[in-house]
Amino acid sequence: MSVNKKIACTLALPAMMFASSALAQDDPRNVDKSGPFFGETATGKWLIGIKYGKMQNDANGFSAGNNTGFMVGYEFSRPVFYGNAAIEFEWLEPSSTGSFNGFDNPNDPSDQPKYSYDGEWENSVRSLYAVYRGPGVLYFKGKAGLTASRFDATFTGAPAPVPDVREDKTTVGWGIGLGVHAGKWIDIEAEYAGNQGSSDLNYLSLGANVRF
Repeated sequence: MSVNKKIACTLALPAMMFASSALAQDDPRNVDKSGPFFGETATGKWLIGIKYGKMQNDANGFSAGNNTGFMVGYEFSRPVFYGNAAIEFEWLEPSSTGSFNGFDNPNDPSDQPKYSYDGEWENSVRSLYAVYRGPGVLYFKGKAGLTASRFDATFTGAPAPVPDVREDKTTVGWGIGLGVHAGKWIDIEAEYAGNQGSSDLNYLSLGANVRF
């Protein structure tokens, strides 16, 4: 074997070994996917957001109140239908009460009000949602999960003291909305959420989220 062939073989052998090692590392079968979520890792980003909007009661004679709150979530990196999936927890507290009319109000419509006397109401909400955000700078948002609420009503127009009403309820909640990526880490979202403790209660909100 000539000297040139010996040099070529000497250089080729390490190169072949290096290429073989690189190909082995790139092979998907050699990637460690072990993790807590069905045996695979679930990389992603944390979400923190604030929300403000109107808590609406569709029962007869009720005006809307306002609720303010926050959201904490985790958005998974793996795409879902070209978008992203997340798990989010929301906490909403009343910032102003709504009012309602009772039987004794002469301006009531023909339908019977829910309560006998005038008063004020508010609704605190805790929710855990599975969330989907679509692709694009302007995107669609949908969510569904469990919602626990505490509804309180106090009476202001009764001729004699009337016990306050408190109703605790857990039900399936849902929501739809539109969002826009205002920056690399910031989203602005307008959203409608239904079944906020009961089918009569819903929440129309505007919020901002930060991802990191």
